[in-house]
Amino acid sequence: MEIKKKRLIEDIKLFNEDIDAKKLEVFDIDQLKVIEEMLMFGVDMIDFFSVNLYTPDQMSEILDAVRLGLDYDVLLNQNMNGLQLRILKYGLQMGIDISKYNDYRFDWDQMYQIYYGLVSGIDVSSYADYNIPVLDMIKIRKQLMAA
Repeated sequence: MEIKKKRLIEDIKLFNEDIDAKKLEVFDIDQLKVIEEMLMFGVDMIDFFSVNLYTPDQMSEILDAVRLGLDYDVLLNQNMNGLQLRILKYGLQMGIDISKYNDYRFDWDQMYQIYYGLVSGIDVSSYADYNIPVLDMIKIRKQLMAA
C-alpha cells in the first residue's frame, strides 16, 4: 500500500480508534480524503461508503452537501451519478421542491432542465417526465418561460 494511503488511513483512525484499517484499505485515495473530511464535520459515513457503493464523484457531492449544512440524506442514492447528485444538491440549496426530478431515471441534463424551470418559477409538470428527450424539454421550458 502506498505511503499516502497509509497516512490517510492513520489520520482517519485518529477520529475513531475502533475503525478497522482493513475496512479502509478498499477505498482509493480520493474516497479516503472524503471520508476524513466528513469525519472532521462529525459525519461518520464509512459504513455507507463501504464496498465501493459510492464513486468518488458521488462522495464529493455528498460531502459538499455536508459542508453546506444541507440534508444530505436525499443524496444517499448510489443509483445516481455525481452530476445527478449535484443537480439535486443545487435544488436543496435553492429550497425548491426536488421531488419533481429526484428520480434516477432522469439523466443529469434532464434534471437540470427541470431544476432550471423550477428556479425560474414555471410549472414544469408538462415536461418533468424522464421519457421526454432533453432537447424537447429545453424547447418546452423555453416556451413556458417566454409565455
